[in-house]
Amino acid sequence: MVKEYRLEFLGKWLSINEAYSVNRWKRNAVKKEWNERFKLMIAEAGIQPFTVFELEIVFRSRMDVENVAAGTKILVDTLKTEGIIPNDDGRYYKSFTSRRDQSLAHNTHQITIRVIEE
Repeated sequence: MVKEYRLEFLGKWLSINEAYSVNRWKRNAVKKEWNERFKLMIAEAGIQPFTVFELEIVFRSRMDVENVAAGTKILVDTLKTEGIIPNDDGRYYKSFTSRRDQSLAHNTHQITIRVIEE
């Protein structure tokens, strides 16, 4: 049986456009801010260490489907720095899926982490 962790973020998600439109110092501040958000979400979800996984984000916002990748990159980096995953390379991080769901409330982002191997 596949274990899944579900996280939900309500609010404006970090877009690739937003992340790259600022200088590197501001970019570092944005990354730190999102890292702290994700640390809290990870702790609240009780996520335990695992090795191989897939990540899916289902959302409703004005963003294009590829634009949510900036936030998910920081989420995966946070999983790594928090010791939840050993690394985020292809040996461990197998896939990322992003899709829009108009049935969700506006600015809802549902993240599913599917653990393939603990």
